[in-house]
Amino acid sequence: MASETHILAILHWLDTHSDHPLQECQIPLYLLVLQDIPTANLQQAALLHVSRSHFFPHPSELRKAALEIQSASHPVPDEFAAWQEVNVEIERTGYLSTPSFSHELIAKTVAIFGWRYLCLSSDRMSDRSNFLKAYQSLLDRHVQQSAWPEAVRHFIAS
Repeated sequence: MASETHILAILHWLDTHSDHPLQECQIPLYLLVLQDIPTANLQQAALLHVSRSHFFPHPSELRKAALEIQSASHPVPDEFAAWQEVNVEIERTGYLSTPSFSHELIAKTVAIFGWRYLCLSSDRMSDRSNFLKAYQSLLDRHVQQSAWPEAVRHFIAS
């Protein structure tokens, strides 16, 4: 996660490369909104921003760019790829063994239905339809919650 020193260095770099200067009173907001983003992602988000705009970025623009970079570097399988993984694991392991998935969202979706049920079911079309809907719902929630600043996640958790 980006330290205060790293965030300030990135803000200084952005300040020297944009048309509108950063105001001192804005810095605490940037620190709060950006503190949970890895330094490397934040640096790349700053670079991405200056390649798109000559104005100083709002904290939300930096956060959005950092999340775009995170998503591109660690993609989450879409619902069709997830269903394909489930079918591969059904063939590979069967219901008596423990499946292995590339992403926790696939495992969570499988847990909703039950591994044994998915392996032994005779209604693959219905299972596919229901799995795709459930996975997409979990994926939407995952994308939404991953965009929340750490302070918001802590507030909700408490």
